[in-house]
Amino acid sequence: MTEQPGPRVLLAEDYFVLARSLHHLLESRGFRVVGPAPSIAAGLELLDEQPVDAAILDVDLQGESAAPIAARLRDLGRPFLFITGFGDLSPLPLDLRDAPFVHKPVDIAVLVERIEALLASDQS
Repeated sequence: MTEQPGPRVLLAEDYFVLARSLHHLLESRGFRVVGPAPSIAAGLELLDEQPVDAAILDVDLQGESAAPIAARLRDLGRPFLFITGFGDLSPLPLDLRDAPFVHKPVDIAVLVERIEALLASDQS
């Protein structure tokens, strides 16, 4: 089986129904989805096992901040954005509150546009 083309995007989301829906929608838009990772540990493990070009991180994964995954992505030089049901990124540490984010319920067109913008800016 050949691997489909397109950017590899880590998806860290603990709500199964949303994770499956986003996985399907992102793949239909040409992304190769890594995950979904329902926890911090699973997200970090996936980053250790597979290269990614970008990531979509739920702010809260099983009651924990996604900050450790974001920190690893920054160390790797990979762009990311958050998805959140919160009004803003205040649950995150100060150094992550300026990261791009998309509100839940997620508008897939907006999410794809922002991921593509992150990937384009990472290339320049």
